[in-house]
Amino acid sequence: MLRVENLNIVLKKDQKSPKLVSNLSFQIEEGKIYSIIGKNGSGKSTLLKSLTNLLNPKEFEFNGKIKWNSSNLLDLNCKELLQIRRNDVKYIFQDAIGCFDPIKKIEYYFKKFTDKKIDECFAKLDLDKYDTIKNLYPNQLSNGMAQRISLALALLSNPKLLILDEPTSALDFLSAKLIFENLKSFVSKKDKSVLLVTQDFSFAEKISDKIAFMNEGCLSEFYPAEKIYDIKTDKYIGSIIAAYRKLK
Repeated sequence: MLRVENLNIVLKKDQKSPKLVSNLSFQIEEGKIYSIIGKNGSGKSTLLKSLTNLLNPKEFEFNGKIKWNSSNLLDLNCKELLQIRRNDVKYIFQDAIGCFDPIKKIEYYFKKFTDKKIDECFAKLDLDKYDTIKNLYPNQLSNGMAQRISLALALLSNPKLLILDEPTSALDFLSAKLIFENLKSFVSKKDKSVLLVTQDFSFAEKISDKIAFMNEGCLSEFYPAEKIYDIKTDKYIGSIIAAYRKLK
C-alpha cells in the first residue's frame, strides 16, 4: 500500500537548520490503524502533508521515496497525484473548518453521493439529516461538527487509506467515541488502512494496531500497541509513557 523510504525534508530557505523530517522509513499495511504520537513541532503534520506531495515544492526540498503501490509519489505529475488523492487517499486535517471553501455551502462537497447514502453516514456520526446541514456555510459549523462532516465525506469516498491529523483535538468524549467506532469499522473492510497523528495517547492506545513516536523530525519504529509499555530503550518514548501513566 504505502511505503516511505529514507525520506528527508528541509526548508529550502534555511537548509542549515535541522531537517523537518529526517531519514524516515515505514510501511502501512492493509487492515490496520497506525498512530504517530508526538508533541507540537515534532514534524508530524509535515510528514502527513508530504505523503501525497501536498507540501509546496518551492518551499520544501525532498529526497527519498514515498511509494503508493509501485509509484513514487514524488515523481508523479499533478494529474496523476490528483487521481490518487481523489480515489485512494483521503485526508482529514486538524483545521476542519479551514479545509472548506468559506463561500460554498456544504452541499457542494457531497454532490456525487445520494441523499440516502449521506444520511446513513451522517447517522453513524451523530449528525443531523443531510437536508438540514447541506445549506450551511463552514462558518456556521462548530469545530467538532466540521470534523465529523469531513470524516463523513472521506468515508463516502471509500478510499484505501485514510489519514487524519489530530482527529480528536476539537471533539468532546462522545464525538471522539464516534470517530473511534467509525475508524474501526472502516479498517474492518478489505484493503483499508488508517494513519493518524495525535498527542492524545489514550485515544491512540485504544484505537491503534501499531504506534510510533516522533521527535524532532525522527520517527521510531511502529510498535504493536499492546507492547508499548515494554519499550525500555528510548528515553523520549519512556517520558511520554511515564507522563501518560500519571494521568491515568
